[in-house]
Amino acid sequence: MMLLAQGDGVYVQHGQASFYADKFNGRLTANGERFSNNAMTAAHLTLPFNSVVRVTNKSNGKYVDVRINDRGPFVKGRIIDLTKKAAKKLEFYESGLANVKIQVINMASGNDKKPSTTVKPTVAKPAKREFYQVKTSVRDLRGYGVQVGSFKEMMNLMDLSNKLHTKYGQSVYVEVMKLNGQKMYRVFLGAFSGRSSAESLLKQVKRSYPDAFVKDYSKK
Repeated sequence: MMLLAQGDGVYVQHGQASFYADKFNGRLTANGERFSNNAMTAAHLTLPFNSVVRVTNKSNGKYVDVRINDRGPFVKGRIIDLTKKAAKKLEFYESGLANVKIQVINMASGNDKKPSTTVKPTVAKPAKREFYQVKTSVRDLRGYGVQVGSFKEMMNLMDLSNKLHTKYGQSVYVEVMKLNGQKMYRVFLGAFSGRSSAESLLKQVKRSYPDAFVKDYSKK
């Protein structure tokens, strides 16, 4: 099975950033707002609407904070579409693309589609150098854990993963599988060598997730 492991609440992603063409001005974004290239907003494929992310241009260290209000980009290798205003602040307007790091500053609720208060523009300036251990990886699990639930939407999954790790202090694992051609995400907590440890965790988890159960990772 393929599993994505999230060991802490920090979401960091690396890839290319692009920006919107002027023809999109005035069109509705995926969450129902009117798009403006003069705003500090962005499109991301999976992050919940109204989440605020910090985008850092890796070539010059400059960064901006933007609010997610649309879906995209739909081009391989690109992880975020910015407005022209944001692209100019990051100084890649002329080149069209930039290698960036995005970090979630505020993760919104997965059900929140209403526009939030406009993000106060952040003056682009050289970022303080920071290094993060990215806790997302593909791995094989052994032993026992607790299956919390199954989901079809990545947005719900990310929000739940952060909450579970914060509440129970255990690593969160996600099994990605296909059922009738549709992706499904199964969420697990912990990886213990003995079943008794998983049973102890299950007692806590069942208070909030009554359908949870112990999972033997050696069995499909």
